[in-house]
Amino acid sequence: MPNAKQLSRQFLEISQETVAQLRQADAPTQLGVALANLGSAFFQTRQYKEGMDQFDEALALAQDLGDVQLQKQVLAIKAVAFQEIKRFPDAYETATQILALAEAAQDEGMKCDALISQGQTMLESGEPMIAAERVREAKEIALELGDKRRQMAVQGVMGHISLAIAAINQAETHFDYAFGLAKEINDEQAAYGFLGNKGMLLSWSGDHHQAISAFEQVYAYFVNVAEVQGQLQSLNYLVKGYTDLHDTENALRYAEQGIAVGQAEEPEFLLPFYQAVISIYHGQGETQQAQQAAAHAARLIRKVRDRNQRLDYLLKQLGLYQEIGLFDQMMESGTAALQLAGDLNRQSDAVHLIGMLGSTLAAQGAFEQMIDLFGSHLDRLNNADDLPTQRALLHQLIRACDSLDQVEPLLAYTARAQALAQDAKDEETDQRYANLLLDALLRNERYAPAIPLLNAALAQVNGQPDGQNNGHTDGPRQLDLLMALGDAHFALDHYETALATFEQALPLSNQVNQPIFEAHLLGRMGSIYAEQGQLDRSITYTSGALEVARRLGNAQTVGELLCLLALNHRDLEQIPQAIECCKKAIAAFAESKLQEIGAQSALYNAQSLLNELTEIAE
Repeated sequence: MPNAKQLSRQFLEISQETVAQLRQADAPTQLGVALANLGSAFFQTRQYKEGMDQFDEALALAQDLGDVQLQKQVLAIKAVAFQEIKRFPDAYETATQILALAEAAQDEGMKCDALISQGQTMLESGEPMIAAERVREAKEIALELGDKRRQMAVQGVMGHISLAIAAINQAETHFDYAFGLAKEINDEQAAYGFLGNKGMLLSWSGDHHQAISAFEQVYAYFVNVAEVQGQLQSLNYLVKGYTDLHDTENALRYAEQGIAVGQAEEPEFLLPFYQAVISIYHGQGETQQAQQAAAHAARLIRKVRDRNQRLDYLLKQLGLYQEIGLFDQMMESGTAALQLAGDLNRQSDAVHLIGMLGSTLAAQGAFEQMIDLFGSHLDRLNNADDLPTQRALLHQLIRACDSLDQVEPLLAYTARAQALAQDAKDEETDQRYANLLLDALLRNERYAPAIPLLNAALAQVNGQPDGQNNGHTDGPRQLDLLMALGDAHFALDHYETALATFEQALPLSNQVNQPIFEAHLLGRMGSIYAEQGQLDRSITYTSGALEVARRLGNAQTVGELLCLLALNHRDLEQIPQAIECCKKAIAAFAESKLQEIGAQSALYNAQSLLNELTEIAE
């Protein structure tokens, strides 16, 4: 059975033969219609200049004959031809010419047809409200004439207008009315077309049983009249309906039927069936069949001529590859899709694809490739000045670098993201990235670059000019930041600055009722004094911390502080006191019953220190 493209060529050949024959006969009216049909045939095969020549000749012939009805017929065919190639202004202008003819001839039927054509054109060009105005006027004329065929046409267009403005109930009413009128005038083709429209509404509203019933009737009709594209459209909805009902047996049956019926058709007609089959087979655990169907679908996608449509199918196919775990095919097709999305300037799809490919690379452990992928496309987008897309890609890059502890690129990308957020006056996003970067730096012990960020965060919390807060201070946040700042200075051997910072934080631990912080602060200060060789002072602060930790019953902290005291006593050559502290530390760690790696390591260190001290004592 020929496909749509072959049928268009056949229609062109037949139309050319008909015109040639009628030129030899004395039948000018039939020749005018044949010329218009030939113009439409040229349009269908994308030969628009040749098509316009035929329309012009047909219209000139009708005007020479003074035949208004022939002029109307030629213009009507021309308007439909323009609609089919989406040249809506030309289609509307052609319908306006019919309207002028009708008014000159005072032909109400012709006027009704012209208004319906204008309404249909405005609807398809995205102007449903203007379309409704034209069709309401046509409806009045059709009712006055008592013309059921024109009433049927009006109701059909009104149904589609209701769909365009999401008035689903009204649309169903219009299609039901149109279906009834089609039955009255015995127009089966129109009747089943309207039944199909109603089936779509039922499918969209989730009434799958009723939708299936409608489409099974429509499918049977199209089988009876051997109309392949109508069969394929009906089968597509049947597959969707049974899939939504989780009836995979019938969904698979109709999908395979669609593949069989559409073998000679363009790939666009077959792809939905193959992609449905992939998902069904995968759900049934039939991996080999799913992969075979995926390979067929991939070959068909490469044959889709319309690039936007090809990208849509690629996006669906990539989701299926991800679902069934075909990662190599996903990377290959995803790379092609990404290039196509860039060529078509579909940036939101490009961002989605980059994220999908990045996730695939991460799943395979190819983390560096993932970051390279994100970075390369970000650089390309900088030239396009597409800020939303840049921000989305930067966000993905930052998350990837953060999860992989890639600090250097994280620093660079976060700085760029913050700059974009600041340009957009998006303070919330700016602060979120600053916090993320700070956490990453501290986690990776990058204290030098962390200190300016900690100071900036403290300035904001304290209500200084770069962070006004109406005199209210977030005490817990301030305490966290001061402790982190002190730790950073301590790690960099900035002992005096660290001590001053911890001294500033110490009163806050009482103000916010967080005594455990007091223990940690005193312990850190004790550690600093130990590093400076001020062992007596270290013992004083560490003992203070130990008292607080014991009061809180925090055995883990008690053990750690006792170990610090043991080291101080050892360095002061007070071995018995050091041994006593070690034993108490081991008991505290045992009491904590913590199985974490840190606790086990601390216990091991305490036991090692005790062994060392015991040897010294002997």
